[in-house]
Formats: sequence, structure tokens, C-alpha cells
Amino acid sequence: MTEIEREEIRKELQRKLASGNLSLLEQAIARSEAMRALNPGLYDQAAAVVSARVRSAATAGAFGAEAKKHVERTH
Repeated sequence: MTEIEREEIRKELQRKLASGNLSLLEQAIARSEAMRALNPGLYDQAAAVVSARVRSAATAGAFGAEAKKHVERTH
């Protein structure tokens, strides 16, 4: 994702935040973007840990058989 794309996402989220119409997913994206802006290096480290844990849970079958197959194929 380019910086221009990130800026467009931020602007859209700010507009929705002002109107009070953020979905739960959009709220999570807004929090994630705020954390990335505050400390990009630490954010990247945390993202790697979360990704590894989700992948581990998926390969253990926590998200169902289809998710397990998908993770095994793609990682």
C-alpha cells in the first residue's frame, strides 16, 4: 500500500469518524493506522507477531478446515 493510498484511507476514516458512522472493521483500521503513525517500527514488529499467531491458530484448525487448507497452501 502506498502512502497516497494510506492518506486516502485516513481521510475517509476521519470523515466517517466525524459523522459517527464507522463499522467495527473501520474502527479497527483507524486504530491500526493511528498505531502505525505513532511508532512504525514497533507496529511492524507487533504485526509480525500477530500474523504468526493467527497463522498458527489457523493451521491448528481454530478457524475451520477451509482456513487451515488456505493457510497451508499460501504459507
